[in-house]
Amino acid sequence: MKIAGRLLLMLLSLLVVFHVLVLLDVLPYDQTWGGSIEDKSQVIAYEGFAIVLTLVFILMVSIKLDYLKIKRLQKVADMAIWIMVGFFAISLIGNLMAKGAMERTIFIPLSIVLALLSFVLAVSKRK
Repeated sequence: MKIAGRLLLMLLSLLVVFHVLVLLDVLPYDQTWGGSIEDKSQVIAYEGFAIVLTLVFILMVSIKLDYLKIKRLQKVADMAIWIMVGFFAISLIGNLMAKGAMERTIFIPLSIVLALLSFVLAVSKRK
């Protein structure tokens, strides 16, 4: 469980960096979100949402791994990890239908890995 959780935290952290780079125009936004972003205001909305959601995922994984000892959120974290499994599975479907090469070559494998790591963490019991 710890290895899967640590890998998940690492990949989610890299995902935050990716979204920040798209938000700052370092990476092209036309290669993200299935090519549906048409202007800068959409970039800010989509990427802002993605950053916040990914940070919530990091928080939930950190609670599940007991890096953050917040007892009253442990059950929430357990449920959130299952939601992450579903989220990354749906993300995989979206990436399979994406037009951009970056989404197809990088984010299809990443979605699979994130879904599998989330699943491992979801079925793991706290010690």
